[in-house]
Amino acid sequence: MDSTERDISCAICPDTLKPPIRILPCLHSVCESCVKELLQSNTNDPKCQKCDGNITLEVEEIENLPLNRLLQIYIEMYINKTCPLSDQINNSSQFCETLLRHIRRISAILHTLRTRILEEVEESKRAAEEVEKLKDEIEASLKI
Repeated sequence: MDSTERDISCAICPDTLKPPIRILPCLHSVCESCVKELLQSNTNDPKCQKCDGNITLEVEEIENLPLNRLLQIYIEMYINKTCPLSDQINNSSQFCETLLRHIRRISAILHTLRTRILEEVEESKRAAEEVEKLKDEIEASLKI
């Protein structure tokens, strides 16, 4: 699977994303139908297959997840080789190629940001654990 196929695959099933496409709290994209099916299956510990992050949602909350319209347009252009705006714009092929390039660039930037955010979250957790240890040590030493 190349990077484009990986970028347009669902974080729950291995298939290409199908609309409506939702964004999980871990920032990976899923088919709305896949996340709904997963949550309705009463799986004890539903997880994102891309990052192993827990999916802590109720079925009723799915529609509150943001839609990933940008990725939906990208998939339409990548898979169908059509631009959803082609009938609305003069010189549409050039516009659509430019749009596709920008979407790819934005996707790469978002992936980098997601990675950095997750690293920062992990670092914050480690720092909080260290602070808690120090607090416990100080409290223990004060009891002596």
